[in-house]
Amino acid sequence: METGTEIGSSGKQLLFAKGSKVEVSSDEDGFRGSWYVAAVVDHGPSSTPNPRKRKRSGGDHNRPYLVEYETLEADGGGPLSEWVSASVVRPSQPLPSSDEKPRFEINDVVDGFYCDGWWTGVVTRVDKDSNVVVLFPGPSSAHEIKFAPANLRVHLDWVNGNWIRPQQQQEIIQPKGGASSQKRKRGRPPKVRIERPIGLVEGEEKNGAEAASYEMVVKENSISKTVMQCAVASDGKDGNVIQSPAIASTDNGNAMQSSATASTDNDVSQKNRNLPFVKQSLIWETLESMEIFQKMPQRPHFRPLEEYKEDIREGLAIGYMVTFTNVVERISQLQFSSPTNTIISTLETISDLKNNGFDVDSISGRLKELLSKKEMEGQLLEELKGVEMQIMERSLENNKIDEEIHEIHSKMEELEEKLALASSRAKMKHCEVDALKSKIDIIVFDIQNAKHDFERLLTAPW
Repeated sequence: METGTEIGSSGKQLLFAKGSKVEVSSDEDGFRGSWYVAAVVDHGPSSTPNPRKRKRSGGDHNRPYLVEYETLEADGGGPLSEWVSASVVRPSQPLPSSDEKPRFEINDVVDGFYCDGWWTGVVTRVDKDSNVVVLFPGPSSAHEIKFAPANLRVHLDWVNGNWIRPQQQQEIIQPKGGASSQKRKRGRPPKVRIERPIGLVEGEEKNGAEAASYEMVVKENSISKTVMQCAVASDGKDGNVIQSPAIASTDNGNAMQSSATASTDNDVSQKNRNLPFVKQSLIWETLESMEIFQKMPQRPHFRPLEEYKEDIREGLAIGYMVTFTNVVERISQLQFSSPTNTIISTLETISDLKNNGFDVDSISGRLKELLSKKEMEGQLLEELKGVEMQIMERSLENNKIDEEIHEIHSKMEELEEKLALASSRAKMKHCEVDALKSKIDIIVFDIQNAKHDFERLLTAPW
């Protein structure tokens, strides 16, 4: 295949010669950012009207090309051919060496071969079979597709005649406008704007490549967040901002401050009257502001502490508060392989917390369900042992039967040998009998001849 450059009619050098293998970008709806492998068939004059793609002005480098696609078919059959602008044509991406096995990691920017073209996405995970899951951001949503490594390649941008590999880590950009809040109602996960190089798409071109922004739905992870969450409170529809309850209006703040302070003092007094001790430690504010107590508000009465000396009641109460947080944390870290005794011990601790007024019914219910699953596991493990024991017993019986079969086969082989020998001897005897019978016939014939000779001699004249 012819590659390299070619001199145009104007005497200027063309970027792609006839027969060159190239990639063509699409800016049609639903196909933006994709690249399709093609071959240059012909060059058009600078005045070729209405090529499919946008045209830059000036120079033979921007003359349109007639390309023939490798994977796209025309309506009437056969490879699709069309005129395209030089601005959306780039060389075919170089292939890695044959001894270089492609390896992809999370957050790598890659191209996946999908729907007859190369689409740019970001690696989100790699499974144990080396299959790679790639996230493809779209104008309004995002989707993931699993690829075999053979259908992926490292994403490269063609910039100023050079192949440039983008950075692995993507930049997360916050949406513009809107108030912020620490709380967000349940519903669809928040959107973030993710900026990535996707080749030539609509907008201002920058040396053969540009960056485009897409909105992508990001799943939140309670343990770690791989992207920065857009901190916008929502009423269930993205973009509709609601005020956070934690933020007070500055216009009404001064007017309400006095009544709020009085109300707070009354609440504190009321809480202390319901408790068998007075909250004096500064640690209470820290404890009650913890995330777990925001998600699961608690109003323990600590009445069982009345049996203890008043001086130590507050310390014991703080211990119960810490125990509650530890219990919730311990439950979140439970594994299916965790011992059953751990769950039973946690249930006993929860019972003690409940006696002190903690609202732990939901936690207790969850633990009991987990315990039932563990008990079911124990029953199934016992059943599994029984089945394995039966398999072992049956296997031993099968081994004995196999030995008997082997002995029988050995005896059968011995008998078959004896049978063959006896058959051979019988055949030999049959042959001897047949030979003797033939000899009898000869003897009888000789006897008849002797008899005839005898009679002939008797009747002969003297």
